[in-house]
Amino acid sequence: MHFSEEIKLNSNEEIRLASMLHGISTISEKINVNSSLNTKNIFKLLEKKGIETIEGNGFKIQCYDTLTGIKIFAVHKDDLNIELNKYLKRVYELYSDIILKNPFYDIDMPIRSEAFNEHIDNLFSNIN
Repeated sequence: MHFSEEIKLNSNEEIRLASMLHGISTISEKINVNSSLNTKNIFKLLEKKGIETIEGNGFKIQCYDTLTGIKIFAVHKDDLNIELNKYLKRVYELYSDIILKNPFYDIDMPIRSEAFNEHIDNLFSNIN
């Protein structure tokens, strides 16, 4: 979904970006030297893993990593002054409530849901 005319990708570019970000995040989880995966920490599943933010010239890519392994990424201008993780958490809640409850949705397929899109539009409508 696009909320800015400055950052606009077509569907093929979105798929390539998602694939690339997934790969980078997976690799960064494996090279995380601060991880307690080798210890007997019962809370290791609650640890942050992978990438959280990628900063570029004029943009940022932020990742919200859920306990279920779903990663939600947002690409935005670097001057956005909001706590984006609250919004990304709400996106995950909407995904769980609307998309995962649809018996015809396949996990590996792009999300095509008018109800989901309307909720996301409403969520991000007040962001500059």
